Amino acid sequence: MKKLFACFLTVVLFLACLTACDLFEKDKNVTCEKYENCAVFTFDDFPIRETASFELERAGLGEGAIYYQVNLEEGALSVKYKDKGLIHQEQPLGEFSANDEMPINGSGGYIEGDKITITFESYSPVSGEIIIAFTEGALKAVHKELQRHEHTFVYETREDAHNKIYTCDCTNLEKRDFEAHCDEDNNGECDECEYFVGVSHEDHNWGYDINETSHRQIFGCGCESPESYEDHYNDDGDNLCDACGYEMSE
Repeated sequence: MKKLFACFLTVVLFLACLTACDLFEKDKNVTCEKYENCAVFTFDDFPIRETASFELERAGLGEGAIYYQVNLEEGALSVKYKDKGLIHQEQPLGEFSANDEMPINGSGGYIEGDKITITFESYSPVSGEIIIAFTEGALKAVHKELQRHEHTFVYETREDAHNKIYTCDCTNLEKRDFEAHCDEDNNGECDECEYFVGVSHEDHNWGYDINETSHRQIFGCGCESPESYEDHYNDDGDNLCDACGYEMSE
């Protein structure tokens, strides 16, 4: 009976660990709890002269600002951000200290893209809480019953681009513009929407389909072969077609 209970307790603890890993991230005494367009960072004696970085997701938003609430119990730190937009360089958001009047509410920065990297750098050991949000509504709602949510979506595709269309019932998701396909791993499919874009190559693999009067190229590399034939021609006068090498009569 004791062995059965111990086994059951082990399974429960294992499942609890999996759940915690899904809800939280932790780096150097900084815990990040992620919500929709918002994250709560809790500092528990974050060491002096340390940095910690976390990647956050922005759902269905274009360009915008970062909204924050700072409530430090001790210490001082700086907050920086980097987006996937045109600038794509780390930018300062602000410097905050427990000596300031708490809490501090504000907004700043200019961000684009769906993924934002937030980096904290401590000037002295830090304890307290910082909330980072991408909408004012998310910042106000975080201390209420904010539910974790995973968006569902489908792709609208065309030959040169795709568009992500959200299928979940979210009122704050605007329709996005079409974005060009991207195939960085060169496997013939768009890395995001998996639309077949074809395998690029420099050298065609081909031969000739020849008859007595004409020829046409036949590609073996996947490229479309021309349907029409071209007449043989012999500009150098050696009785061989200059293109396909067919021996022509005088």
